[in-house]
Amino acid sequence: MAIVLIWITSIIVSCIIADKNGRSVGAWFFLSLLFGFLATIVVLAMGPANPVTIAVASPHQPFVFAENRVPCPRCGESIVATAKICRFCSAAQAVNEWPTS
Repeated sequence: MAIVLIWITSIIVSCIIADKNGRSVGAWFFLSLLFGFLATIVVLAMGPANPVTIAVASPHQPFVFAENRVPCPRCGESIVATAKICRFCSAAQAVNEWPTS
């Protein structure tokens, strides 16, 4: 009888940990039903399923705020104010055509 209570407790704990870590509760319920306390140890060791990612500017394409953009005189697309060539239509831009403040 004690083994059954430990097994049921293991199933409940595995489901709670799986839910907190963003994993499938149903899958871990069945894994705990089959493997018992071993599944609880595994789900505890795995950690969160989808860690939060933070978007950062790439060193190859730095983030540019909207106020530093101007429309291209040829195609009208929004481009960086300091751009020498429009990346959409490849039109050359005048050096001081647009104010950058």
